[in-house]
Amino acid sequence: MRNHLMIVLLAAGLSFPCFAHAGSIDGSSPCLCAITKVIECNSQGECAETSPEEVNIPTFIKVDFKAKTLSGVDISDSRTTPIKHFEQGDGHLMLQGAENKRGWSTIVNQETGKLSSSVSGEGYGFLLFGTCTVLP
Repeated sequence: MRNHLMIVLLAAGLSFPCFAHAGSIDGSSPCLCAITKVIECNSQGECAETSPEEVNIPTFIKVDFKAKTLSGVDISDSRTTPIKHFEQGDGHLMLQGAENKRGWSTIVNQETGKLSSSVSGEGYGFLLFGTCTVLP
């Protein structure tokens, strides 16, 4: 299964060169973010690296600035959450939201697409890192 996914992603990257380097993320067009690293922490300060799948976080997330939503793109995980606050400044996009007794905050570097995010609930938290690109 993973080999098939890698082949599809590689083919997509080769077929759509504009997707691989889509330029600055300015909030006017949707973007796709890939979560590449997740760190889970508990209230005692113990943290460990994990994977998005292990903690039920989508690996690929579509950010729709016009609809003000974040959505999983996998057919088996199409959850959507609203963006409650959006701010742009100093070369970064800042997004925040809250849902199901959890709050989250994300910052994306507009030029590089690098993403850093935190998700917190009662007694636990996650740090997420990844990269975003503008969808063609």
